Amino acid sequence: MGIILDVIVIAIFALNIFICYKKGLVRLAVGLIAVLTAIVLSIILYKPISNLVIKNTGLDKKIENVIIENFSAETKDGQEVKYVGLIDYLQKYVDDAVTKTQNEIVYETANTLAVKVINVVVFLIIFIIVRVVLQLLTFVSDIITSLPIIKQCNEVGGVLYGVIKALLIIYVILSIVFFVIFITGKSSISDIISSSYITKFFYENNILLKLIF
Repeated sequence: MGIILDVIVIAIFALNIFICYKKGLVRLAVGLIAVLTAIVLSIILYKPISNLVIKNTGLDKKIENVIIENFSAETKDGQEVKYVGLIDYLQKYVDDAVTKTQNEIVYETANTLAVKVINVVVFLIIFIIVRVVLQLLTFVSDIITSLPIIKQCNEVGGVLYGVIKALLIIYVILSIVFFVIFITGKSSISDIISSSYITKFFYENNILLKLIF
């Protein structure tokens, strides 16, 4: 079983190094910058744009009405009540107050949910648009990195990036395994790791765990 773990670790390294080598450091960096830029711009722009949508389209009211209809899908059969006497008369006001409170809660909740839905949709649309636009930068980077000297540096950088990425993946997985063993107390998992060579080395020299502890 320990050998299987070592094979998995080697496969993680090989796969990440190969993928990153093919993509190259520049393309990976451009892709990462594009994603981060898309996230930042989406966070900055989604509220102002959502407010414009709400102000000029009335979309929030349409969503709000749909939510209210779903909340209010209760039958009103058999609600004819005769109020006789002081107690029953007071009960009528109590029932009216409860109904009024319920309606207010439904309207407030529907309004909040409608705004949230618009915010999420606008955020996703902004992210996708920015991501697609910035994706054009990868084509430019491909042209630049096709030049002889830059190409070699790009490939070497990609390999190094792949090694670092593989190490991070392995350390994260082994950190999770460590906490599973710590919480459950299952020594069988420790025994399997101990029977390996490469996995055991990374498990015993986990940089993430050393930073935590």
